[in-house]
Amino acid sequence: MLLVTAAACADDRDDITRRDCERLRDHVVGLRLERVTADREQHKAALVASLGDGFIDACLTSITPTGLRCRLDARATDALAACRDQ
Repeated sequence: MLLVTAAACADDRDDITRRDCERLRDHVVGLRLERVTADREQHKAALVASLGDGFIDACLTSITPTGLRCRLDARATDALAACRDQ
């Protein structure tokens, strides 16, 4: 039974791809840019750079499929914070 549970957890991790995490990064950046009106592309580039590969790595190793869906469905930055426990 323990092996089945471990295998199921491993399968859950495999459900999240690098592309999923890149989509999440882009979504997070988009939410943070909602109120930016000046120099939007510069702000976007700065946010993407500041998140860096560490964001993608953390996404791949610590976010569950449920947490990923929650974050991708978030329509505001405060809703992102509510997804941390998932």
